[in-house]
Amino acid sequence: MTPDDLGPDALARAGQALFGDRWQTDIARELGIGDSRRVRQWMSGDRSIPHGVWGDIAELLRRRGSAALELADEIEKASSPD
Repeated sequence: MTPDDLGPDALARAGQALFGDRWQTDIARELGIGDSRRVRQWMSGDRSIPHGVWGDIAELLRRRGSAALELADEIEKASSPD
């Protein structure tokens, strides 16, 4: 798969995984865009999603996923019977 194969559907899936249903403002902030209008333009197809954005999104997903797994481990350790 290449960045050209990715589009609004992949962006929406990543945004929802990272931030929930109201993800567009949050992902714009995390990407340093500062304005969710650009994200909406990507979603509508008015502007193409820059290839470099995908690497940033992948990194956000990795960080969030790693943090979630670490927290899950802590919770399991704390809640398991001795």
